[in-house]
Amino acid sequence: MGKLMTVLEAIAPIKDGDTILVGGFGPMGYPGRVMRAILKQTELKDLFFVANAANQNYLVAFEKMLRTRSRGMIATFTRPSAAAEKMYNEGTLEIIPQGTFSERIRAGGAGIPAFFTPVGFGTAVEKGKTKMTIDGREYLMEKAIKGDVALIKAAKVDLSGNCFMSGCTKNFGALMPAAAKYTIVEAEEVVKVGKIDPEMVTVPGILIDAIVKVGV
Repeated sequence: MGKLMTVLEAIAPIKDGDTILVGGFGPMGYPGRVMRAILKQTELKDLFFVANAANQNYLVAFEKMLRTRSRGMIATFTRPSAAAEKMYNEGTLEIIPQGTFSERIRAGGAGIPAFFTPVGFGTAVEKGKTKMTIDGREYLMEKAIKGDVALIKAAKVDLSGNCFMSGCTKNFGALMPAAAKYTIVEAEEVVKVGKIDPEMVTVPGILIDAIVKVGV
């Protein structure tokens, strides 16, 4: 079976309780078609989300899933999400610095279980985390982030799954496939193998399991 499939075929392997990494910085690189399909065409529940932002008005499907289908979330920005506020009050939302967020995902994809960073030391971020002094400087230990599923978006994808992400749409989506067991990419354009210059490949096809063509 090839990697190009319908959105329903692509989301079929997702299970209740899965951890889902969602690409995007606001609307840039956000896989909206797949997210809407999960909300409207499945009954998946107890999902744990990892995403830069919880809600930005235009991420309506995401906000609804956080409210009705989610058991928790890791994010860097949550306003004005009512669902994220509820999670925060219940203790199921982890808010972390944006750089730490991206590095934890990168570490997950690289097989690095944890790393030390000075970011967040002496702030609310340090609560519950291991601390260490290295060469006279204080650090926090941050654990890698891994996911069962990654949802990303790309401007152009070939039939082997090689992805070209344009400009700032790369953001966190370029890091997520390596940190997930199963990755779906929304493609604005699908082309034959060889039509994307190797130098322009943002995510190699070996990391992509399903391609959903959505158009621009």
